[in-house]
Amino acid sequence: MKVERYNNKAYYYLLPTIIILVVITIIPTFYGIWLSFNHIPRTGLEDIEFYGVKNYYSLITSDVFWQSIKTTIIYVFSTVLFTCVLGFLLAILLNRRIYGKKVILSLFVLPITATPVVVGLIWKFMLNGDIGIINYFLGLLKIPQINWLSSPVTALISVITVDVWQWTPFCMIFLFAGLQNLSNEFVEAARIDGANKFQIFRHVTFPQLLPITMVVVLLRLMDSFKMFDIIYIMTEGGPGRATETINILAYKIGFRYFDYTKMAALGMIALIIIIVLANIVIEVFKER
Repeated sequence: MKVERYNNKAYYYLLPTIIILVVITIIPTFYGIWLSFNHIPRTGLEDIEFYGVKNYYSLITSDVFWQSIKTTIIYVFSTVLFTCVLGFLLAILLNRRIYGKKVILSLFVLPITATPVVVGLIWKFMLNGDIGIINYFLGLLKIPQINWLSSPVTALISVITVDVWQWTPFCMIFLFAGLQNLSNEFVEAARIDGANKFQIFRHVTFPQLLPITMVVVLLRLMDSFKMFDIIYIMTEGGPGRATETINILAYKIGFRYFDYTKMAALGMIALIIIIVLANIVIEVFKER
């Protein structure tokens, strides 16, 4: 009886959370799905038309859509790879006995505390071809100045670099916490068996870190895929469409061309892609 009463109380405690989840997540999702199968003319909601899959067909037959998919894949793969690898290396470095470790850790965490809009603005000025501090230092080294945000290649590299700069500490914190909580029993047993440091890392340390590594990769994957602020502030998807990811394209379709139903369809496609990618990551780590 006590267990049943406790469970009943637990449901009451969870009820506000469930209501909030339904209001801010479930309802907007279903509304977006409904919207993606319709067309709202500029005359208003009273003239709404059922479009079926026309919005989806219009997107997948568009070169602009596939260009945004390509850019998104490059951006997501690069940012997830570099933030996780660099975060892992920094975590291993900080896991050693280093003087002033707390101060160093605090300094590394600083980029995460800044909002993406502020980060985008700061780096936009730093990468400015005329007054940017990066080109100033290149000039001191007698290196030709680079128009970082005006060239398609360098613009994409720039936004990727800024994302990596801001979110590498995020991966580092998770992986550092994982290293701090590893069991030393297996490490000591491997040392007794004559394993060297690389063998211990490969066969003992890294396998124990796989669960936390999977969480870090998933979080970074989802965060990179929905990144909007930094890219929009720095380049607005330009030059041309060089940095136009799915989110930037969705913004332009909805708030520049006022085609909200096509924007909803693009949002549903993006949701499907991220679900598929997340499941692939989970399956890969399960096999490991």
